[in-house]
Amino acid sequence: MNKTLKQVIASYVDPLQTNWDTMVPFATHAYNTSVQASTKVSPFRALYGRDPRFPPEIHTIATSNPKYSDAADWWLYLHQTQPLLRRAIQHNLHIA
Repeated sequence: MNKTLKQVIASYVDPLQTNWDTMVPFATHAYNTSVQASTKVSPFRALYGRDPRFPPEIHTIATSNPKYSDAADWWLYLHQTQPLLRRAIQHNLHIA
């Protein structure tokens, strides 16, 4: 992970390397939302059980019919799907 972040930051930092610290949040966001070759899912999805929502999507999601009526419904969904996701990740890591 550190090597990947270093490569991403190096690609966008200015020639005098004075703005590297402003690139860290963007690099970590890109890493956390990218599908990893070994697990076949993004770190964000592995942790939260869903894909991240980006700013253009937030308004659409808020105005559309919600999939889960409350936090209890969301917890139930996570409780049912996280074990399946973990098994899939373990399987993908085993064959990677």
